Amino acid sequence: MLNVSSLPSLKNIAETILTEGDAGQIILFCIPSIVIWSKWKEYLITALNSKLTEMGRSQIWENHIADAESSNPMKDIAQYIGIDQHAGPEEILTYGNESPIIIELFCEGSLPNAWQNFITTLARFLRISDSQNSNRVVCLFIISPPSYPPIKIDTCIRCYGFWNPLRWEELRLLVVNNFTDKENVMSKAWRTSTYTGASNSDPDIITELSRKGPRSLHEVKKAVLYYQTHTKLHNDNVSIENRFHEELSWDIPPGLTKKWLSGNILGTTLDRGNIIPWQNISVENFEEVFAKAVWREQVAGIYPLLMEITYFASEKISQVKGECWKKYLTTNDGLASETEPGVILSIFRKNSLGTIPVRIFNLLKQVKSVRNKLAHLEPVDYQEVNRIWRLFDQIS
Repeated sequence: MLNVSSLPSLKNIAETILTEGDAGQIILFCIPSIVIWSKWKEYLITALNSKLTEMGRSQIWENHIADAESSNPMKDIAQYIGIDQHAGPEEILTYGNESPIIIELFCEGSLPNAWQNFITTLARFLRISDSQNSNRVVCLFIISPPSYPPIKIDTCIRCYGFWNPLRWEELRLLVVNNFTDKENVMSKAWRTSTYTGASNSDPDIITELSRKGPRSLHEVKKAVLYYQTHTKLHNDNVSIENRFHEELSWDIPPGLTKKWLSGNILGTTLDRGNIIPWQNISVENFEEVFAKAVWREQVAGIYPLLMEITYFASEKISQVKGECWKKYLTTNDGLASETEPGVILSIFRKNSLGTIPVRIFNLLKQVKSVRNKLAHLEPVDYQEVNRIWRLFDQIS
């Protein structure tokens, strides 16, 4: 069974953390809120452990949940890894086994000076020493940081942020992997695209939708609203952002850090727009955001199938009526026109070519109806696309 931790995005960031750590870098990984960390912690740690196993190294045996108010983090970490409490950076970075030191630091909007000094002291040691002798990766997961980056980034410090955690194709893969029943192509395309759009990049919603398997926009929306209501922390009435920002992974674009720090946006891509957690979408904006999120995925997942089915129907017409009707297609875009149900229907309506066989005619009308909805930014329902398949099945 496929899981989130095994997807390329998580595997890549795990490899980056370990590779940079091995090269003598202190890793800071910033998470905007405890809610996000609670949801993604297991996935991130599992991805790190999987990569360690692949590399033939010791897994992370336990995360250190740090005391943000500690006056002596160096002492705390020394005790955590089981060495003398008076140990310094050299002992911490080189003593014992090679299991990484993973620190969870809950800042609540402030990174105390003692922890800033701890990070810079380790980085200073790595700068002046032979980092190849260091056999420990040190990664601090900084939850609710005061800024991004949370401290000045210098040599031997690398900072990453929780941004665009999964690609949309990975979300689709998660949805498809959760299907347990056999169903037709159009039904599967509807469920895949609709669940992916409705999930808003949230693996918990994908799991819930895939488990329940709703087969109407109303039921999908109802499930998302239930999730939104039961996870709602605050309502910031987040505005819909300009989506044309540089597309990054694990790094926040300039201009969006303030909203990211408040947990109001977790990513943005040119093709899918902004990732705003459902619990931060206001009641007034919910319908619009939900419809657009689902529509974008349906265009990507259903539209190509509609073109293929229309082309198949046009070939069936040629088998019955001959090729003469095709001379009415424009010469420049003949093949494209054969995938336009409205064009085909119009040719037979306006010219003395007789009638299209009833089953093919009904199929083209239904495809045209669904295409028109998608063309006007409107998501389509399960029954609409499933009817296409039933009609298609009658002529195939």
